[in-house]
Amino acid sequence: MDIQFNKINPGHGVISITLHEPDYKSVVDQQIKHHAKNVRLKGFRLGTAPIDLVKKMYAPALLAEELPKLAMKILGDYITQESISIAMEPIFVPSPTTQDISNSSEHTFAFEIGLLDDFPIELGLHISVTKFEIGSAGDKSVGEFLEVLQMVHGVSVNLEESAEDAILHGTLKDISIGNDADKESDLDIRISVAHIPEHLRERFIGLRADQTLELPKEALINHSPAFLGISVDEHKDLRCHKTASLGLFTVSKINHVTSAPLTPQLFDLVLGQGVVDSEDPFRERVRNIILFDKRAEARYLFYNNLRDELFKHVSFELPDSFVKKWISVHNSEATIDQIDEIYKNNYLALKWEILLSEIVKRNNLIVTHSDILDEAKKTYLRTAQRLGDFDNQPSESAFEEIVTSFLKQGDGKFYRKLHVDLSRSRAINFIEKHISVMHKEVTVEQFDTR
Repeated sequence: MDIQFNKINPGHGVISITLHEPDYKSVVDQQIKHHAKNVRLKGFRLGTAPIDLVKKMYAPALLAEELPKLAMKILGDYITQESISIAMEPIFVPSPTTQDISNSSEHTFAFEIGLLDDFPIELGLHISVTKFEIGSAGDKSVGEFLEVLQMVHGVSVNLEESAEDAILHGTLKDISIGNDADKESDLDIRISVAHIPEHLRERFIGLRADQTLELPKEALINHSPAFLGISVDEHKDLRCHKTASLGLFTVSKINHVTSAPLTPQLFDLVLGQGVVDSEDPFRERVRNIILFDKRAEARYLFYNNLRDELFKHVSFELPDSFVKKWISVHNSEATIDQIDEIYKNNYLALKWEILLSEIVKRNNLIVTHSDILDEAKKTYLRTAQRLGDFDNQPSESAFEEIVTSFLKQGDGKFYRKLHVDLSRSRAINFIEKHISVMHKEVTVEQFDTR
């Protein structure tokens, strides 16, 4: 085989791979033999057709399928062996001329790659991140969650005009939410008139759809994030808003809800038929749901804080032109402005994934096919356990075949996802071991008011 690496500019290169017949003959022959076992041709029993006949009929299609795979594998090996730091996946460059696969023994594949300058990654105890461990959920959190559940599954009646027992659905206009204090956006919320402090309540009675009024920050003091229908962080931003007024609130819908009672019918709707039959175990199940969700939220917060802290100590730039081209290839109908917007919105996430990939590569944390197969088996077993399907477990060989077949589905989408997830997990575990992580055990309520 021949491999050529042409550097277009510091952030952009092209790798061309030319395969000769000895490079791919054994791979294609193996696939033809495998294919022959399942071929049924007229005059022959299943799997008994002469190999030369099978080859004549199916070799072009198998070549077209296997050659790009082989080229991609060689590309990956070359990038690893040459220690080339790349941004994003390579972009396949279509050949300007149509290749006659059947009558040619030489096939060339070209790939554009985004190049990264070498940059140091210096981990150490000077990098410190807090990791929240959520131990329990109090009755307050359970009560707020139940209030929303009962409302969602209650009986709703639309109203022409708001009364003291009404719920207002609408949009808070041009509110600053999130890390970008200069960026304002609309926020859809729902407000219970009964939850508004009494001295403010009157102005929210007698409203109709499409009416707009000033929304005092104090009006939402008794509303939980779940009731408002927003995240905890968005709720925190509202609480910490710099002025007493949150801005203009436009009513879109008004209704009255008779909350669903805490009965077995509600328990079945939320948890499934017959899981619990009384209120106390239902509350405990709800408590566990809250804990599961909040622990996931705590992990997400840790990853974000870890990313932000690392980027205070690790600096590198993305190859802008290549990344934007990569975005355009994967969003073929996007305009230039849309591509710029996608790039801007995903810039930090892209850098984070590249940093994690570099940590994997530099510290020999590479995920192998065997690792992915093992993780897929664990996923299968966890799913079977959750579904209670442990009675009909396949044999080891059948199990391996089931998992391998599953990993190939969707053009290998699940395989790639597992590879990304395992690589990310290994990188983060490695980082945690080489920096200062302060573990802090908190309740759900403490986490929400941190």
